[in-house]
Amino acid sequence: MNRLDTIKRHLGITHNDDDAVILNLLQTYTTKALNVCRRTPDEINDDILDVVVSAVCMAYNQRGSEGFASSNIGGQSYVNLDVMDKMCNELIRSGLRVARF
Repeated sequence: MNRLDTIKRHLGITHNDDDAVILNLLQTYTTKALNVCRRTPDEINDDILDVVVSAVCMAYNQRGSEGFASSNIGGQSYVNLDVMDKMCNELIRSGLRVARF
């Protein structure tokens, strides 16, 4: 199963309407993860990809609420996280960053 299918399965998406959006998010977050981890595309591993897939799912679910710190809908409160910062912190905290000199 490829990464797009994995993300769609996590999100419960069965249609192809948002494939371009998901692929764009996947590319953006993968590039950032590689930069944070100081790795090349050849050095990406499953641990990094797990964090990226989780971040892409979070970012996809927050679409439409960009710029809002929080919202209250029908008595339910929602807090929007900075997904990119959360992903970067998780990668660093997990020890996935390599030293480059």
